[in-house]
Amino acid sequence: MKNEKTFQQLVEEYFGFLITDYGFSYDRSQQLYSNKHINIYVTFAHRATPRIEFRIISEPNFTQFELEDLISDYITFEEIHNGSRISIEENFSYFSRLFRRHAQKLVYELDSLVLIALKKRFILLGKPLDLVSDNFLQNIPQGFKQQYEYIKERDKNWNPRNDW
Repeated sequence: MKNEKTFQQLVEEYFGFLITDYGFSYDRSQQLYSNKHINIYVTFAHRATPRIEFRIISEPNFTQFELEDLISDYITFEEIHNGSRISIEENFSYFSRLFRRHAQKLVYELDSLVLIALKKRFILLGKPLDLVSDNFLQNIPQGFKQQYEYIKERDKNWNPRNDW
């Protein structure tokens, strides 16, 4: 019988580069890599794949995104969905390589990646809410309005109606 590694061992083996290459610390109890700016959670997802979530520490919870949401402009649909391998270790290896390939951008340009992901989510969720009208802000839920205001603070010229 093959000696299989635990989930925790896989997290440390395949994402330990965050400590050595990028100066993150690691909290084993939370499966959390962090520095002064970013929290990166590596948790168990569906089909034996790791879920890798990023959150800018000083920002609201709605700015937390998964790896594939942040790098979707830089990868193909197939690349992110090729992660459904036979074994959990193969999945960890695959997602670790995907993360490493985009690590510079994810670690040093996370703010801009989050803003892009927020805009995409706003457009996706906002389409059924009749956001094309001039008074669309009156038609959206409060949490959705907070996301819009967050985006507008960082990109004053952004108009979601231009992206429909």
